[in-house]
Order: sequence, then C-alpha cells, then structure tokens
Amino acid sequence: MKLTFNTMLERLNITQRNIIEDMAWHVEKVYNTLLYEIINKKREVDFSKNLNILSSKIYTEYRKNNWHSKYLHSHTLRQTILNTLQNFKSYLSLNQIY
Repeated sequence: MKLTFNTMLERLNITQRNIIEDMAWHVEKVYNTLLYEIINKKREVDFSKNLNILSSKIYTEYRKNNWHSKYLHSHTLRQTILNTLQNFKSYLSLNQIY
C-alpha cells in the first residue's frame, strides 16, 4: 500500500511551495547523479539481483557522500534510488528488444 497525498498547488502558501520545489530539486539531482554514474560505468550495478538490496547499498553510500541526500527524508531518498534503478532496468530490457 502506498501513502499518497493529492493537493492543489494553488492552495499552498509560499513557504509550502518553496519547500516542495526545493525537495523536488534535490530529488532530481540525486536521480540524475545516480543515472549518470550507472550510464558511465562509474557504479557497477548487477540488475540480476534484487533491486531492494541494490538500493540499500546505494542508499547508505549516498547518505554519507551525497550532499543532496541530506535535504531529503529517508523514504524519499530510498524511493528515488529505487525508481532510478527500476527505470534503468526497464531501459535495458527495452533496448534489448529494440
């Protein structure tokens, strides 16, 4: 079960909107950094293993070394890493089909 919230951005005050934009910026940077590392082979990822195990290892490293992760909640960072791995795995499988 996923916990989600639907909200209208027009109803947010300026402080809430700034917080969401700041978090979205940090999520984008973590996603792009990890994707860059995977594409340029700076990070070896074995996609035959469970993605949750892979994301846990990357999560602990990013928590220590990536300054963007310090601005994100732990669940947000973990989900961002997991989504990046899932998206790249999907890309690889589609690339083989093509």
